Amino acid sequence: MAFKGIPFSELISEVVDNRGRTCPTVENGIPLIATNCLRNEFLYPTYDKSRFVSRETYSTWFRGHPLPGDILFVNKATPGRVCLVPDPVDFCIAQDMVAVRADPKRIYPKYLFAALRAPVVQEQIAQMHVGTLIPHFKKSDFNKLRIPVPGPDYQRFIGDTYFELSAKIDLNRRMNETLEAMSRAIFKSWFVDFDPVRAKAEGREPAGMDAQTAALFPDSFEESDLGAVPRGWTLTSLRNLVGLVVERVDAGTTKDALRYIALDDMPSRSLSLSFSKGRRSTAVSPRSRRVTSSSVQCGLIFTRLVSRPLTASRGPRHSFSGQVDRTYGRSRSCTFSAMKWSRSARQPPSGRRSRT
Repeated sequence: MAFKGIPFSELISEVVDNRGRTCPTVENGIPLIATNCLRNEFLYPTYDKSRFVSRETYSTWFRGHPLPGDILFVNKATPGRVCLVPDPVDFCIAQDMVAVRADPKRIYPKYLFAALRAPVVQEQIAQMHVGTLIPHFKKSDFNKLRIPVPGPDYQRFIGDTYFELSAKIDLNRRMNETLEAMSRAIFKSWFVDFDPVRAKAEGREPAGMDAQTAALFPDSFEESDLGAVPRGWTLTSLRNLVGLVVERVDAGTTKDALRYIALDDMPSRSLSLSFSKGRRSTAVSPRSRRVTSSSVQCGLIFTRLVSRPLTASRGPRHSFSGQVDRTYGRSRSCTFSAMKWSRSARQPPSGRRSRT
């Protein structure tokens, strides 16, 4: 079904534009949202990379501030990224982005938000932005960006459905972040600060664990090359705990297209491989190293070896393989390795693997 394309500029009633205004920042205060705080995967902007401004700067420096329900639109560096403005608004926006307010007489606001993220609109933005080193989308080109606009009933159905699904995804993401923070705190307490061992050494019961788990920790320390460690614990290398699972595949022996692993199939904050892109390759180089279906089993750990490996600043990126029903290989842009636990080493944690 084809819908009428209406210029973006005719669907909005107001634009909050603070471009050209580099404001002074402080260590604490009101969050200042920049372009790196907006991602099309998230419903609202994130604050993990935001700076801050004082109350005085917030009141006097900016030309305007977004209102709840406005749409943040990135103009520079990553043009086309959009997020909704939450209610209440507890931030201000920096330059290189604008906040647009949908005209409810012309379009349903939630539909406009969904439409701006649609591939057909994102492709227009990609073709229209200028600049090679730092791409940017001119505000004066808003009238050239065509938004497909169906009837009011379709707009409400599409807009409400997209918003509700995005809100559920956002809630799950925030819940996962909370659980991740809890797991990091527990890991640090048990295996960095050794709190259970210290508690037992002082004659106390370890907090937050049952007797069966507490029995796994010793009640004293001994010296090692890293300093004091729990008695009976040893230092060893990763190669003593795992075995690499890498085999060669001859293209002439494979009848089906290979489903291969790329960088974005290994989310940095996910336990399992995602395969969100659904990529497949029909041409397999006989010289390439690939993990085959005979080797890939539930519970294997995939880790990148090049292009930001384990020692990269973004941290380790590795995933468990879940249910296996295809042949998998590596992408051309990065080399991966699959590791299986040695029988003589500790087994991988049970009950915590996600299916792909």
